Amino acid sequence: MFTGILSPELSTYPSNLKDIYDKEWIVGGSNLREIFKAFEVKKKIFLQKLNENFNFLTYIIGLPDHISHLNYLKLDKILHYIDLSYIKIDKFFKEILKTKNYDNIFIISDHGLTIYKKVFYFYSWIKKKRLFQFPPDREREKWYSILLKLYDIFRPILEPTNQLKKFYHYLFLYKGKKEIQNKINKSKSGIPFKKIKPRASLVIPGVFRFQSFKSNLGGLYLENRYKFLKKKIKEELLKDKNVFKIISPKNEFFPDFYILLKNKYYFSADPSIYNTRNTNVISHSLDGIFIAYGNNIKNGKGDKVCYIDIAPTILKLFGIEKLKWMTGKALNIFNS
Repeated sequence: MFTGILSPELSTYPSNLKDIYDKEWIVGGSNLREIFKAFEVKKKIFLQKLNENFNFLTYIIGLPDHISHLNYLKLDKILHYIDLSYIKIDKFFKEILKTKNYDNIFIISDHGLTIYKKVFYFYSWIKKKRLFQFPPDREREKWYSILLKLYDIFRPILEPTNQLKKFYHYLFLYKGKKEIQNKINKSKSGIPFKKIKPRASLVIPGVFRFQSFKSNLGGLYLENRYKFLKKKIKEELLKDKNVFKIISPKNEFFPDFYILLKNKYYFSADPSIYNTRNTNVISHSLDGIFIAYGNNIKNGKGDKVCYIDIAPTILKLFGIEKLKWMTGKALNIFNS
């Protein structure tokens, strides 16, 4: 087992694998050169493992996803390099298939990619509904909104210089000035404990937290004293023309609401004076890839596949009964 290419450092199981591969492992992957080089490093290791005996082998390709998050690039450049990444992945699959005969192969994406035409700012939306008492931070929202406007103007016409990259990282990836630092503070044991944190959620202490899933999906977690507002919030959300569907899970570990926007809207947890903003954002979508091929797989084309069904399907392939807490079901894709 190898940690992902974006991990702070390489960790392996068995641990002696680290001694073999640590020198060529890439930490980060913050630019195109590193991202493509990282793919070549991981591919080389995986192809070596194909020559060993195994019952089950899994490999994660992060190439298209990592490229899609380089949003300081112009959109046409991002799309170009994503197309190039799929060409490289296809060639990689060819190398896998000619190495040896396999009983079964599954190709799965953890999400799809799509272009959103508008950004929906949930923080601004819920503030305007006046359902909660908010801290006075209007000035911060105003400046953030001005910076967004500038970014929308300059991104399509400027080449991605180091200054534009820094501006992008400041605007989209970091929560505040205290977290913008090049040096990583270390504990007495030497293990990094305070890193620059990505802005994927926004918290109002004692009130709620809402989270963007980097797509047209967001989650709202209410504190206990505000649970009584669930019905009112749901009613307001369903009135909004940008909202497609509200899902209310009955599980303490899940959000009180999953908010699914219409396809062209990207859900943002960032502070802003906007409710929506016209722009092009390439990011995750709920529609991904699922291909199954092999001796045990029957011919055909299925309906949409849910990710919770993947693990039970693989367990069934090995004749292993799924665990009781698994909510997914094995897909009907086998010959017998």
